[in-house]
Amino acid sequence: MTEAIDGVKYKLNVYLTPKSYGKLFFIFLIVKLTFSTVTSFVVTMIDPNLTSNPVEKESDLFIFMMSVVVAPLIETFVFQLAVMEIGREFMISRRWLMYLSAILFGTAHFYNLIYALTMFFTGLIFAYSYLFIRNKYDIAKATLFVVSLHAVSNLVAFLNNNVFHFF
Repeated sequence: MTEAIDGVKYKLNVYLTPKSYGKLFFIFLIVKLTFSTVTSFVVTMIDPNLTSNPVEKESDLFIFMMSVVVAPLIETFVFQLAVMEIGREFMISRRWLMYLSAILFGTAHFYNLIYALTMFFTGLIFAYSYLFIRNKYDIAKATLFVVSLHAVSNLVAFLNNNVFHFF
């Protein structure tokens, strides 16, 4: 199993490494939005209440500011920047740092088990993208990358939930 994971990791790195910062952002955004769309659609078909979030009871302006501005900043600093950089100081492997980051991210979004599991996998996407960009560029670019990825993802969700109502 480890050999299969290492093979996938190698192929992914070979594919992603030569890409520019902008192309990488687009690739990670497509992965994140595809994952979110598929899981939201499936979970909504099962039980629409499973995708509910306590902040939905607030005004659209509050939801927008919290989900598109405040949450991406705070959550990136806590769940990616802090976890990854402190973990590196303790020489924790990248794989375990990704898992730790994702577990903390999912736990912070524990509105129900399905939502938390979905956010765990979202946390893995953010953690992997942070580590990949940090390795290729630097801490500042990695942080900006994940804040932006998170903000754009949340903006799409906001527009779906509060403006267009696709599902």
